[in-house]
Amino acid sequence: MGFGSIFPQDDYIRVWTDKETYSPGEIVTISYLSVYMGVPNGGDHVRIEVFNPGGRKVFSKDTVADANGRGGASFQLSSDAMEGTYNVKATSLDTHIEGTTKFEVSAAAIGIFLKMDKDKAIVGEEVRAYGYLTQRCRCMVMLEIISPEGNPLILQEYTNILGNFSFTFTPNSTGLWSIKAKTEECCGYKGGESSTLTLPVKLHYSNITLNLSNGSYPIGYKLPISGFLNPPLPGETVELRIMYRRTLDSAPIYIGQEIETSRNGNFSFLYTLEEGFYIIWVEWSGNEDCFGAVSKPIQIRVANLPDLIITDVKIMPSCPVAGSVISSLAVTVKNVGAVKAEGFYVFAQVSPYLLKRGEELRQYVWYTSSVSVTGYEQAPPILEPGNETTIYLWAQGVPSSSYIIPRVSQLIFNVTADYPNYVNELDETNNNYTAVFEVKVTYPDLVIRYCDQIWISENTMILLADVSNMGEGAVGLTSPEDVMVEASYGNVHLPLNVSFSTRIYQHPETHRVALILHTSQAEGSDITTARLIVGSSISKICNVPRLPRDGEMVMFSVDPYNRVPESDENNNICSFRVKQIISPYPNLVLLPSDFATSISQEDGLRVLVKGRVRNLGLKNVESEFTIRATLKSESNIIEEEQTSPPLRIGAASAFSFSLPVEEEGTYLLEISADPYNHITESNESDNLVSLTVEVNLPDLTIELTGWVGDISPGGGVYFNYKITNIGEFWSPPPGSSIYVKSYINIGEREYLSTVDALSYDLYNGSQVWSGGVWIELPNLYASEYEGLQVNLVVNPTQVIPESNYKNNFFQSTLEVEPDLPDLEVEIFQVPPMRTGEEGFVILRVYNRGSENFVGSYVLHFKFGGLEKEIERETILYGSSIGWGDFDSLVVTISKDDWKEVLEEKHDLIIVNVTTNVLEATKENNIDIFEIGVKPDLVPRFLLPDNIWLSSLNTISFLVENRGNASAGPFRILLNITVGDTVTSYDFYLSGLPICGSQIYTVQFQAPNLLVSYATVGIYVDYEDDVEELIEDNNLLELNLSASPNLSPLVELHPSGALSIKWNDSFVNVTCTPRSYMIYGYAEAYVYADTSLNLTIAAQDLDGVIESLILCLDGWKQFTYRPTPRESLVIFSREYRFSEGTHQLLLIAKDQHGAEGYYLLILHAIRKPEIEIQGLQLTSPLNFFSPYPEFRSMHLYGVIRNTGSENVNISILIIDRSWGGNGRYIGNYTIQGGGEISLSEEIEYSNLVLNGYLWF
Repeated sequence: MGFGSIFPQDDYIRVWTDKETYSPGEIVTISYLSVYMGVPNGGDHVRIEVFNPGGRKVFSKDTVADANGRGGASFQLSSDAMEGTYNVKATSLDTHIEGTTKFEVSAAAIGIFLKMDKDKAIVGEEVRAYGYLTQRCRCMVMLEIISPEGNPLILQEYTNILGNFSFTFTPNSTGLWSIKAKTEECCGYKGGESSTLTLPVKLHYSNITLNLSNGSYPIGYKLPISGFLNPPLPGETVELRIMYRRTLDSAPIYIGQEIETSRNGNFSFLYTLEEGFYIIWVEWSGNEDCFGAVSKPIQIRVANLPDLIITDVKIMPSCPVAGSVISSLAVTVKNVGAVKAEGFYVFAQVSPYLLKRGEELRQYVWYTSSVSVTGYEQAPPILEPGNETTIYLWAQGVPSSSYIIPRVSQLIFNVTADYPNYVNELDETNNNYTAVFEVKVTYPDLVIRYCDQIWISENTMILLADVSNMGEGAVGLTSPEDVMVEASYGNVHLPLNVSFSTRIYQHPETHRVALILHTSQAEGSDITTARLIVGSSISKICNVPRLPRDGEMVMFSVDPYNRVPESDENNNICSFRVKQIISPYPNLVLLPSDFATSISQEDGLRVLVKGRVRNLGLKNVESEFTIRATLKSESNIIEEEQTSPPLRIGAASAFSFSLPVEEEGTYLLEISADPYNHITESNESDNLVSLTVEVNLPDLTIELTGWVGDISPGGGVYFNYKITNIGEFWSPPPGSSIYVKSYINIGEREYLSTVDALSYDLYNGSQVWSGGVWIELPNLYASEYEGLQVNLVVNPTQVIPESNYKNNFFQSTLEVEPDLPDLEVEIFQVPPMRTGEEGFVILRVYNRGSENFVGSYVLHFKFGGLEKEIERETILYGSSIGWGDFDSLVVTISKDDWKEVLEEKHDLIIVNVTTNVLEATKENNIDIFEIGVKPDLVPRFLLPDNIWLSSLNTISFLVENRGNASAGPFRILLNITVGDTVTSYDFYLSGLPICGSQIYTVQFQAPNLLVSYATVGIYVDYEDDVEELIEDNNLLELNLSASPNLSPLVELHPSGALSIKWNDSFVNVTCTPRSYMIYGYAEAYVYADTSLNLTIAAQDLDGVIESLILCLDGWKQFTYRPTPRESLVIFSREYRFSEGTHQLLLIAKDQHGAEGYYLLILHAIRKPEIEIQGLQLTSPLNFFSPYPEFRSMHLYGVIRNTGSENVNISILIIDRSWGGNGRYIGNYTIQGGGEISLSEEIEYSNLVLNGYLWF
């Protein structure tokens, strides 16, 4: 701050400002202290004046000091305030004492905030540098990028109106890159620069996968920790990190263990767990070519506690059908923990469904009955470790309750053990079980099978209809349901409700409907007579204005408003025409709706027929008459007769037949009443009915659905099987059983043959049965178990007639798993070996079996002419190699041996292990390693980082041999793609020695296209002339940014010769003086609403330029007259073009009066714009973890591109708790006018996340 001069001690005024230096537009605060005769001069009148560097007064104000002699004033500098030293003077108007001070005014420097979307990158990966100016104004920003070799790269562009800017570049070499943003003086501020950022660049990223998942384990458990490093690098050291807490409140203990990776990048470690909580992860620090990596942390809890899991859920009955009743759930609970579990309950809930016609199923709760339900008490079970028990659940907890299955395709039960968490368990997350049961869904099918008329008198008649449910399902599932039946003729509509039961019938449920019609003139006796005729049918008396006329159409419809869900809605109507016939004779009628047929197997194969004959005439049948049943097939006719008693008017007589058949097939059944015409009737045409009868047999199949147990010598296995009837629906007699034979055989020997009876539930409409059988395996040697087969036979004695007995047999071959050791040899590590040096090979012998290896083994080592045999006694853990452990040894290769191997061009190391101990398998007793004496050709891109469009570019790349042998002749293909234009270069190389390299450089003329990037592809040995160690690294493709180069040039030559230069391409034309034709023409693309700096040059080789005229879209913009007039004139103009097509016309005139014209067509397109909607980071609403170190959050929202071009975006989250390092989320491409929706789960640390998203 500035201070004024100090007067003598007794009388003075001290003046000061709040700062020493200000910028234009800032507020200056001036303060003073007035002292007179050694004491503060309160009430002193003081005038404050400010003078700029030119001596002009810019501020003046009269003030009055307070009681302490203090005062002051403030004023704001103008935005264009003069820079320099300002003088401040404070004068007492009472004592004439003065005080002075000074302050400086200078333009402020622009502040620049710079970030990158990556904190590290690999060669060829695009990096985005972005930021903003703290003054938020529009300026030119230059990005200075320094490569590790010290080569600079300068990128520049204008910021937007908010001061934001963004650059992209691609590192092409490894090392530490430095990036800094600069700007020159702009918007009244001095130029500034950002802090320097560094970017480490290597060849590869890496990641570590840990083959371990979150879980719980008992105390003392030996936890196998394994995983792999990608890329698979051998001989690298990874660090196993373990954070251990005895309790959640105790201080953490950190444990570290170094592990070396095998040749495939694998690593493994065995760790014994103690009681407490663990977080386990693996780190790798990286190497010269690869970045390091950290695996995902794994959380483990260790304790001796019970652990309840649900192993099975069954419903009673086992095969649900819509409309049937579920009485209970049978839940099998197992304790897989270390101690017993006491006092737990099981809870289940049915998932809700949306049913047909909008009906919603409410949730049912199922649980074990507790002491609160009197009479149904069930004590909570006690479950020892390793044991399991079956617990029965009832709807609402009451055993007498039942649950009617709705019409849904599946029943889903969500079952929970230990609800609501009475038992302290090792793992609470495995208590849930979802059981899904397929439901057989059936629907009714309402059909009017018959409709007719009966005349009683001239004023009374009856309309009859038989309404049947021909479907497989009932009309009402939970209660009888009324269905409307309506008869109509003319404008008369007569409804009647019919109640259908809730039972599921195998035969149609039929109701006779009778509507008794009479006019107002009808007598009561007629109505009484009509009731007698109807008998027990569902009837309704209707007073109607008129009866149907002769020939009028009468229509019956069932469920006319479609209130009942049906399998077929198209058969609900029956109609007939009225005939006014009154005949005083009986009329024997056989109606199809009165008949039912079924197939029986109780006394041979028979067709059972039940039916009724009715007298619908106007006179009684006084005598007995005959009923005949005839069953016809292609090869046989079966006929039976019986006598029916006399029938009064409206009465009916029931009859039944049992007709034997010999085989399945299609039969014609004919039933006739009074076939000999002994009864005189009013209508003989309805005495016969014909039906088609299908006689089909069941076809039983059996299959193995799973097994539980120990498949090892002497073990026991429970095999589950399923029997399915794929033939005709079969309903066996009550109390019958399905027999299943089960046995195993090994080769020609058969063991343990048993026959079990599976009871059939008569009330279960399903045609699938489930069962199981326990089989104990014989205690044989493992070598004798080859070809073990399990055989199941349903209906073995063929007591059930079937259409096909070939499906009754099922056979499955099982592999026995004996507890045996299994030696596996691995060439663990082969360090690089060179001529003249001694080498070595590290070998490991693993025991991959399920039993310890005890004994000795011999290792056979062969490498070219070098052969060795190494005999070893097992030494780990005393005298055995435990399962999962390994034995390690080193084979040394001398200098001479290695030289001989190279000269003979051997490149394979072969190692096999032999032993006299019985193993589980011999397949892994050999290992082969290829040394690889071959070349390895690898391309590497050198420069440039950017392609200049419409310009000549230099492309350089390098090809090197990283193998251990020289390469012969090969070819190289270089492809450069810009838009749709592909330019190719072909190179031939006669050879490349070990560690040799060759650099290629080409000159490439880029086309004039509006693109943002170009693709460079290098294909080494594209004709596969060289056999290499690695073939996958011969191709290198990368994208380079592309920039336009717009610089038109017009040249005027002697005698009116005009030369036009556009992007280094010349077009020469000849023009006559004062000609107004257009001689030059070009097209270009620019971004709309973006400033374009247009540089124009005109040259006349034998004179001077008089004037230059520039017209835009037909309007003159300006006339430029150079002073002094010269032969070469260069000037620049900055233009901003709106979206669309523009014409830019340049007219040049020289001293001879010659004119040259140049027309530039500019297509201004809209630059991609990003619009962000609702992009948010949210903390988890539901998160359960005993460890606060790890959390996750959700990123969601919409990003929209409102421009016309495609745009690439990157999303980066900056986590301040990790030192400002970015978390890379991903790259996305948004089409012009398109959008993307984000939904990402992101892990973060235990500190608060302060994030920025940059695009």
